[in-house]
Amino acid sequence: MKMEQVMFDNPQLSNEIGHLTTEGRQYHESRNLTDAIRCYEKAYQLSRELNNDEVERTCAFNLGAMFIADGEFSKGLSYLHKATPPNGQKDSNGDGDLFLNFGLAHEKLGDMNKSLENYEKAFKRYKSFESGNLELLNQCFNKCIDIYTKWKKHADAAKLCQEMADVYESNEDGLHRAEKLCEKADHLRRCPGVTREEILGAAEECMNVINTDHPQGDACLTAGMHLYKYSGLKAIDNNCALTVSHN
Repeated sequence: MKMEQVMFDNPQLSNEIGHLTTEGRQYHESRNLTDAIRCYEKAYQLSRELNNDEVERTCAFNLGAMFIADGEFSKGLSYLHKATPPNGQKDSNGDGDLFLNFGLAHEKLGDMNKSLENYEKAFKRYKSFESGNLELLNQCFNKCIDIYTKWKKHADAAKLCQEMADVYESNEDGLHRAEKLCEKADHLRRCPGVTREEILGAAEECMNVINTDHPQGDACLTAGMHLYKYSGLKAIDNNCALTVSHN
C-alpha cells in the first residue's frame, strides 16, 4: 500500500506520518524489525487523528505486515483486518499486498483454506492492477500451485498456469510463457477425465510458442526439457514427434 496519492487535511501531522513510514521502511530494509515496528506503531496511532480512512488503513497494513514478518502472526492479522476496505471496496492499488499478507499469516497459523483463498485473491489483484510485478505474481502463483498440487486440485492448477502464461504473454516473455503452458499440460495429464487430445493440445500450444519466438541456444533446450518433463508426451503418444532445435 502507498500513501503518496492520498491528500491530507493536516499537513504537519501528515508529514510526521510520512517521515515515520519512510523511517520504518528503511529499518525494514536493513532487517531491523524492532525499530520498524516502533515507527509503524507510532505512524498508525497518529493516523487515527486524521480524518482519512485510507491513510489509517495504510498505516494499519504497514504495522500488520511488519508483525507478520516478525513472526507475530495473530497480532499481524488483527491489524490487517483494520486495513481491509469496507464492503468489498478496493484501495488505490487493488489490495494485492493486503491479501498476500493475509495468506502468509494464515499459512503460518495452519489454516490452509483461508491461506489459499487469500493467495488466490492476491494473484487476481496483482494480475489486474500490477501485471508487470512478476516477482509478487510468481510468489502468489507458487503458493497456490503448491496447495493445489498437495490437494490434487489439478484442474485449478492448470487454469492458474494458463493465467500465468497470459501474464508472461502480456510481458512479451515467450520462454516463461512456454514453461507455464508445459506446467498446464502436466496438471491436465493428472486430471481425471481429461482426454489425451486435450493434453496434447496444451503441449502443442507450448511448442507453438517456442517455435514462434525462436529461442536460442540453452534457452531453447531448457524449454524442450520442460516440455518433456511436464507433458509426458512420449508416454501418451509415441507417434507425436515434437522436437526442439539447439543452436
